[in-house]
Amino acid sequence: MRTPAAIAVVCLTLVLGIVAGLQVPPYDALGTAIADLGPVAGWRCAESGSYAYDPRRGAPDTTLVADPPEAVVRSTVAQGEVQRVEVDLRSGNAAVWSEDAAGAQHVLELAPGRLKGVSLNRGGALVQICDSHLGEWQIVGDQYLG
Repeated sequence: MRTPAAIAVVCLTLVLGIVAGLQVPPYDALGTAIADLGPVAGWRCAESGSYAYDPRRGAPDTTLVADPPEAVVRSTVAQGEVQRVEVDLRSGNAAVWSEDAAGAQHVLELAPGRLKGVSLNRGGALVQICDSHLGEWQIVGDQYLG
C-alpha cells in the first residue's frame, strides 16, 4: 500500500526532472533565441538558416520579418504575382520569386535596411545566431528567368 508521503516524493521527483529537462543553459543558441524571440520564432532562428513562406497563403512571422519584402516588390516593380519569399536568417537577405503578366519568372534579391541581431556570448565573444525584425527592404538584384 502506498502512503501519501511516498506518492508526494515520486510526484516531486517527476516534476523536478521535467523542469530540469526543460531548462536550457544560457550559453545555448536555442535557449537564447527562444528567450529573445519567443518559442516559434526562436526555434526558427536557432534551428534553420532560412525561413520561406508563400505570401498568397499567409503573412510571414512578424518577429522574424517585420516588413514583408514582397510589399516592396509589389510597390516598385510591376511583376504580377509574388509566389514565394525566402529569407536568409544568417545574412538577412531575401529572395522573392514572382511571375509577370506574360508568365516570365523573376527572382529579386532584397537587402534589409533594418534588422536586429540575435547573438550569445561564448567565452567573451559574441556569436551570431540569426537576424530578426527584418525590414525597410531595398531591391539589390533582379534575375529574369524567362
